[in-house]
Amino acid sequence: LVWLDADVMIMNPERKIEDFINLLPDDKFMFIGHDLSNLNSGVFVLRNDKIAHEFLEDVWAKTQYTHHPWWEQAAIIDAWHSPKYRPFIEVLPHKYVSIMNAYDPIVDRNVHWRPGDWALHLAGLKVSGHDEVAIQRKYIDKVCTDPAGRARFDAYVAERAAIMARLQSVRAQSQPDHAPYP
Repeated sequence: LVWLDADVMIMNPERKIEDFINLLPDDKFMFIGHDLSNLNSGVFVLRNDKIAHEFLEDVWAKTQYTHHPWWEQAAIIDAWHSPKYRPFIEVLPHKYVSIMNAYDPIVDRNVHWRPGDWALHLAGLKVSGHDEVAIQRKYIDKVCTDPAGRARFDAYVAERAAIMARLQSVRAQSQPDHAPYP
């Protein structure tokens, strides 16, 4: 399952959703980005399995966030802090969040949408008083397939593979084999 908020614009039509689905490790049920302050649920990937269903049910049950400015995102962040779910959620680090869930520079001056990135998320613009429609119009002519976007995606994949290899080596030395889910 790939979730996209209503304020997400697909900017690179050559990028396939499968690229992001394939980033979900076998021992995780969710792949989500981390923005300037926390998880951002504007774009995320869920594996269709029991723990993902439980996670969504728990998020849905967190009615204390119904009127929170971040709505379901606040509930997802709350559930992420649970030891039941946190080990099984893959978080895309902030420095790479633009490959999947990029922002306008108004929102994030350091890590923002650049030509070739897959999606532009107009998160927080309406709440902060910006004209969301005017900002959308600014990007309409910028839909493109710039190869620099692919290079940023590949850089993340390579860095993650190196980290996972080191982690797997450490785990192999310190722990017996076990099932990926509780």
